[in-house]
Amino acid sequence: MRLWATSPDRHPDFVPSGSRVGAIIDPVRRNRFIPTAAAIMILSACSPAQDEPSFNPTPRPTRPGQAVIIAGDHNLNRDPRDGEYALQTSAYTNGGLAAAGDGRIMFQVVYGRDGRIARLERDGRITLMKLGNVPTQLAVHGNDLWLMSAYSGFDLTKASLATLGQEVHLAWNSALGETLSVVTPSGQPVSKAKRKEIADSLRDARFNLRSDGTPIIARKDGQLFEVPRKGAIRSWHPEGYDTALAKVSAGTSFDTTYVAGASSTGEMAILGRQGIIWIPRTGAASGLRFPEATRSLPPWTVATQLKDGSTLLLGGVNATQRTPRPALASKDKGLTLLPWGEAKRCDEFDGSLATIGSAIPGGIARLPDGSLAISDKMCGRVYSFRMPDNLARNP
Repeated sequence: MRLWATSPDRHPDFVPSGSRVGAIIDPVRRNRFIPTAAAIMILSACSPAQDEPSFNPTPRPTRPGQAVIIAGDHNLNRDPRDGEYALQTSAYTNGGLAAAGDGRIMFQVVYGRDGRIARLERDGRITLMKLGNVPTQLAVHGNDLWLMSAYSGFDLTKASLATLGQEVHLAWNSALGETLSVVTPSGQPVSKAKRKEIADSLRDARFNLRSDGTPIIARKDGQLFEVPRKGAIRSWHPEGYDTALAKVSAGTSFDTTYVAGASSTGEMAILGRQGIIWIPRTGAASGLRFPEATRSLPPWTVATQLKDGSTLLLGGVNATQRTPRPALASKDKGLTLLPWGEAKRCDEFDGSLATIGSAIPGGIARLPDGSLAISDKMCGRVYSFRMPDNLARNP
């Protein structure tokens, strides 16, 4: 509570800029204030400060099957500003979302002619960080944030969440130079021609982190590469992966759409239009080919592994085909759809999982409290949601 009063050297009509009181305090008449006026003044001074929110800036889902908006106002069409409450700023994105171990969420936001990373702080405000070469994919391991862009060139940058210092690990374009070498499993560099062939093929690749923090890059055809050190990549062939890839692709392009980072068991998942491949920490990889009926539909574009061992698939919609198709993929039960309701427009948010199924995701992350976070390119929002206890399955 702040009580304002004038001092003898101020004009009698002075009113402090931060005061909500509309009265004028005259030193000569100070003793003539009646108790009622003084009480009104005190109550007014005790009201919330102007910079305090009149809403809950840090909403969280509290029950299974609930979704909440944690960032983004889809009616805003301007650059976000550092220090704004996330719920009152623009969160339109070209892709990329990750969560640190402390639960703070980082997501890419559209900003002028380039991009920024917005970090959602514990008080509900955002911190804007200019990191990487306009990244569209993010991943976190410990205190390191990895950022990758792979559309006009190829760039993989590692940034410290403590200092925001950053270093380019891989680069392949004229602006950043060619700080990339391709090595054999024994560590020897390949020929220049082979290096260029592989580097060019990484355009539109996807990446995430193995359980040991090593970046794993998946080309569109499903071939994998690991980053053993700064400036170098090499082919990665986990046990059984080539066989699983051939089975899932079945003579067509795998068309990678997402790489799900290591789960609590260390398992990764490579998602493509044709199917999904699981890579355990130990043992052989296995795959699931999607039904032929999915070929004409928009592909699922994000995936995350759940506690029961199944993998949640989201996306599967675009601007013209809006019917939600959230699904579960598992090694023993195959592919099943989740009945989360009809499509929801941006102005129809009701806290149900239908909104999550209707999203065009830019990224997904698991949070320490067991909930999930997902960015939505369509509505310019970030949601947090809890999976329902009973995962009803429809083949």
